[in-house]
Amino acid sequence: MLNSGKGGLRLAAAALAAAYSVAGGAAHGSPAEAPDAVKNGDGGYNILLITTDQERYFDQYPQGTSYKARELLAELGTTFEKHYTCANMSTSSRSVIYTGLHIPQTRLLDNTDVAWQRPLSTEMTTVGDRLREAGYYTAFKGKWHMGGGGILGLHEDNLTDLEEYGFSDWGGTDYVGTLYEGLNADPIIASEAVEWLEGTGMALNGEGRSFFLAVNMVNPHDIMNYDDSGYQSGLLALGGKPDSPVYDRTCDDPAPSSWDFDLSAPDVPEAQKERLCQGLPGSSLMDLMDGSRQTVREGALFCYESLLMSAVQVDVALDGSMSYQIDLTNRGMVRGLITEDYKFVRYFSPLEFNTPQTLEELYALNDVQLFDLRRDPQELNNLAADPEANGELILELNAQLNRLIEAEIGRDDGQVVAAVLQAFQAGKSGT
Repeated sequence: MLNSGKGGLRLAAAALAAAYSVAGGAAHGSPAEAPDAVKNGDGGYNILLITTDQERYFDQYPQGTSYKARELLAELGTTFEKHYTCANMSTSSRSVIYTGLHIPQTRLLDNTDVAWQRPLSTEMTTVGDRLREAGYYTAFKGKWHMGGGGILGLHEDNLTDLEEYGFSDWGGTDYVGTLYEGLNADPIIASEAVEWLEGTGMALNGEGRSFFLAVNMVNPHDIMNYDDSGYQSGLLALGGKPDSPVYDRTCDDPAPSSWDFDLSAPDVPEAQKERLCQGLPGSSLMDLMDGSRQTVREGALFCYESLLMSAVQVDVALDGSMSYQIDLTNRGMVRGLITEDYKFVRYFSPLEFNTPQTLEELYALNDVQLFDLRRDPQELNNLAADPEANGELILELNAQLNRLIEAEIGRDDGQVVAAVLQAFQAGKSGT
């Protein structure tokens, strides 16, 4: 979101106030008519980056909903309609967003709430660092989740600021893993951001200086803790609908056709069956924004190396103590490719990082999925289940995935996973 001048700040504040209202607070105003973008005295534009947590893409918002601030931003700016996350898990995905690197490079394979995952290294260059180098004042509000506290309280290195990561003006509190955290935290985050814009932001622009403000909301992440059956987990706090008028609203949003997909089907990778049943590196998007190009890369690379969700089983005793069991044969590591037409995915174990060149190698070391996104947008028909009929296409996409890995990661042999496991095992044995 790019704007400058008082009108631009009013528009930014209005968008955040609308988010505050949706979260359950009182809005500070309504979206104003957009001003023309004007450069600040230093020649730059203000940048406001707003993220939400665990929100899925809507091709069309359900009837009965109203997202006026979003609609205004879409009307005034550029909307990207074919975009993908490059990593799952909150910590992992955030590390990609704020460094431009894949998780084998950021080394954030799991959420920082677990014992074996250390925080993001302060040696990593972030978007905050880069924009500071460009003369921007950089600030951060809301959920960080790349170090400090966590839902299990396993680390003592709780953060009080984000200066070493390239950001100022953080509240010093990481909203992570509590029941109704979005409901409770988002009004605070939005209010602090609006206050910052109207105070610090205006003062900076008065001095002719541009700023970058990252605002990280929690919701709709609360859905992770939702349960109306009475089930209780030893790992996560669960609850039903909170006592808030925001949650009294209903809308007609039919379930996708894949809702009752048979996870026991023979072409479903074992990793899915097991868990579902329980100014940086990158490519500039400017050519897309001005319409001079339709694509900036041949495909999007997806990486997943969560040990917690693939190889480690956590058992929580009644006294709160935890024990771990590790099975390194589970094929839960992932390398995936998403193109305009296809999604191609390899699932492999932590012991079998591989770059297969032939169908024999591919199927010997991986569980494989291939979906035709044009003919099968719900991803119900795994074409990789029939390598005899689709072998040529499978090899073509496999080679494309290998090229992306080489270009964007380089050496991809599982050394980071091995190092994390070694450190974890050493910690368990007390060595």
